[in-house]
Amino acid sequence: MAVETVDLSPGGVRLRAPGSLMTGDVVLCSTDGDGSEVRVGLKGLVVQARKQDDRSCIVHIAWTNLSPEAREELSRLLTLHDAERSATGDHD
Repeated sequence: MAVETVDLSPGGVRLRAPGSLMTGDVVLCSTDGDGSEVRVGLKGLVVQARKQDDRSCIVHIAWTNLSPEAREELSRLLTLHDAERSATGDHD
């Protein structure tokens, strides 16, 4: 199962992920295949993992290593994402 981003913010990310992640896990997250030139690699702590079904869960991850460079790249990614959503009318 692939990991799907549900929500991305400067403080962390919410993902739909394989059910093997648990609260307290440390994870490395990076962007991949979004078509942008922004690439962000971030370390995070799973602060909540809620089982959705037998194979997946919703995972809340808080960033733990936001260097100034990572913060700037994340900000660029969020700006691109917001512009994309505005252009398509997707405001969920």
